[in-house]
Amino acid sequence: MSISINALSRQTQIKVPTIRYYERSGILPVPARTKAGCRTYTTDDVARLRFVHFGRSVGMRIGEVGAVLEMVAEGNCEQLDVMVAFTRERMVALGALCERLNELSSSIRAGELNESDVLSRLAALAVSRGAPVEVAEAAPLIGREDEELQTGSKMPVTKRKRAKSLR
Repeated sequence: MSISINALSRQTQIKVPTIRYYERSGILPVPARTKAGCRTYTTDDVARLRFVHFGRSVGMRIGEVGAVLEMVAEGNCEQLDVMVAFTRERMVALGALCERLNELSSSIRAGELNESDVLSRLAALAVSRGAPVEVAEAAPLIGREDEELQTGSKMPVTKRKRAKSLR
């Protein structure tokens, strides 16, 4: 079965320009074309874009979504296991973030913290990556020009295949 880009857009709730962007970036394979030059897509493309939409809706970066799709296409179980571990680490960090934000919210509500105190605690949270740490402990780290602190990502990196038009 083949469908047009407009039908693909309707079925996946992803706008046509975004679909074209995913093609250019290698998230979606370069589609077949009709004799008239119109793109045609398969049911696999529908499934792939539905996963992209889901992944983005739960906060995955587009590179992470693409990496998962590539790993699946290659049957790379080891890299998928790494991605699972990475996702679990992120879940733990997000859980810690929720706890700390709840604590801050309660303290603000009780009038215990002013804006400056809250900002210091948020900065400490960013430096500690969600682990509970006192502001005084984190203060020497705030503003440090550490590459890992700035990127904050331990996501596995895989080589990506690009569409022919991008080479």
